[in-house]
Amino acid sequence: MVRRVLRTLAVRAVAVNTNCWASFPTTGVLDTFTRADSSTTLGSNWTIDSTYNSLLGISSNAAYQPDSSTQSMAYWNPSTFSGTIEAYMTESTLWSANAAPKLSCFTSTSSHNGYWVSEKWSTSQVRIGIWNSGTATVLAAFSQAFSAGDSEGMTITPAGVITAWYKPSGGAWTSLGTWTDTTYSCSYIGFTAQDTTPRWTNFGGGSSSTPSVSTTLNKVTINAATIN
Repeated sequence: MVRRVLRTLAVRAVAVNTNCWASFPTTGVLDTFTRADSSTTLGSNWTIDSTYNSLLGISSNAAYQPDSSTQSMAYWNPSTFSGTIEAYMTESTLWSANAAPKLSCFTSTSSHNGYWVSEKWSTSQVRIGIWNSGTATVLAAFSQAFSAGDSEGMTITPAGVITAWYKPSGGAWTSLGTWTDTTYSCSYIGFTAQDTTPRWTNFGGGSSSTPSVSTTLNKVTINAATIN
């Protein structure tokens, strides 16, 4: 009796999108705020939305809000951005009473719609949120203590994947988590502020030059049959 063993191999490739980032940030600093003090303007590269408090200024080479009566919205105006967008800044002085200025991406300079990332010192969190007609709503929160001199960052992909980033003073950037929302498509980056206490420096961002990494894994299925 001849016993034959037949084995067949079936190989199937399965694509897995990891949404990993090769590096952050991929864009340079746009504004260090290193210039003469002003209690009325950040300079010509910034548009301050007059719907809210129209005052933002410079104090000791850092941006700040001179009037705490209501929030201010600032847009970086030399260019708009597309594709995967990133933004980041350093907080040289924190506001312990409430949330810090919100690093933001906006659909336009007048709609007050978009997304934001902000630390909240009092609860040791970095949060992702959404702007709806100027109203801020938290979408996700990640545990992270924050100290003066630390930095926060954000990326948002065309698919609506928002990533919150954190960097300790003198340290390296770390991804804290993500949230997906497709309500808005952003073109502008900037920030909002409320209260006279916080100070921030080294605002950067733009269209990311490094896309997320997509990894392909191979799944192998082995079928064996024995024939007598």
